Amino acid sequence: MGGDELILLNYWASMFGARVKIALEEKGLNYEYREEDLPNKSPLLLQMNPVHKKIPVLIHNGKPICESNIIVQYIDEFWNDKAPLLPSDPYERAQARFWADYIDKKLYNSGGKITWCKNKEEAEEGKKEVLEIFKVLEGALGDKPYFGGTKQTSSIVGLQLSRDPREKHEKEHARIVQFLRRSRMKWVIS
Repeated sequence: MGGDELILLNYWASMFGARVKIALEEKGLNYEYREEDLPNKSPLLLQMNPVHKKIPVLIHNGKPICESNIIVQYIDEFWNDKAPLLPSDPYERAQARFWADYIDKKLYNSGGKITWCKNKEEAEEGKKEVLEIFKVLEGALGDKPYFGGTKQTSSIVGLQLSRDPREKHEKEHARIVQFLRRSRMKWVIS
């Protein structure tokens, strides 16, 4: 595994690409980063992801892995001797995956209303939804230090939250911000 060639096709502002970058960094893996021009997708991107034609794509020894959650799980499974992203206990692992999936399905749809809003009302609706999602996450986290476990190996949930919440939410969502700090997400919360 020492001679692995890793290339990440990505776009700097992609929250989905960010979680892959963080997983690679968490594992301490060397990789080549290639920035994609999304309006003018490279032949390599189109070759490596002919179905969706989107980033991120991790190319491992010439073989493409697509879709950020799948890439993160692949990284965790292939390099299982380094900084685990999921708990080893099957139940705790399932719980971490559940919350990662919840964040993917709920948070990014609501966040998209803010980012791509057509009017002020839609943006406000998105903000309210995001705050409600944070409340659900805080309730699920409770007094536990991590989702799906008591160890720092629940980083996969932190990867899903790689763009939210930030310090501006610290007062109303302190437990989530503290979780991210405990999860070694130093590049998320500065």
